[in-house]
Formats: sequence, C-alpha cells, structure tokens
Amino acid sequence: MEQITTRKALARDLETLRRFEQGVINAERPFDVTLKPADTYYYDLEKMLTDSHIEIVVAECSDKIIGSGYARIESAKLYLKHSQHAYLGFMYVEDEFRGKA
Repeated sequence: MEQITTRKALARDLETLRRFEQGVINAERPFDVTLKPADTYYYDLEKMLTDSHIEIVVAECSDKIIGSGYARIESAKLYLKHSQHAYLGFMYVEDEFRGKA
C-alpha cells in the first residue's frame, strides 16, 4: 500500500478543496431536503486557510490530495470545565481511498 501523509492545506489546494466541499454537500443532500439542488457552499475556504483558529489538513498519496478535514478552536460554554474545544469538520476522502487502513 502506498504511504499516506498529511500536511496543512495551502492556497494552491483551493480547487481540490472546493471539489471536496461539493462531495461533502452531495453526501449530505439526501438527508437535508432544504439544500439547494445546484452547487452550494458551506465554507469560506480562502478565509479558513488564513484564520488563526482554524487548521485545514489534507491527506496525500503519491502527491495527490485524497482527503481533507479541519479543526476549529471554539470557546466552550461557561458551564463547562474546559474553556475551549475543537470542532472537527470538512471530512472528505476520495472514493478509491475510503475504508483503507
């Protein structure tokens, strides 16, 4: 099996990240009838790449981006013991790499 590595997403990855975003939305469309049928956008990817509290990560295999995800640091509710937590999202993996260890 080829080695899979991860790295921080870069501006040059935007085209692939936008395609992955549509993959995430298409996967969710059957569960949310309120989504528009045409291309819809969840994320401001350009802003996310530069925000200090968000980290987009991509997975690569043979110099091809095959997956993505992000962590966004958020303030916790005042009644919780911790002051911050990470929200994880934008998780996408190319079809041919799904289910592989």
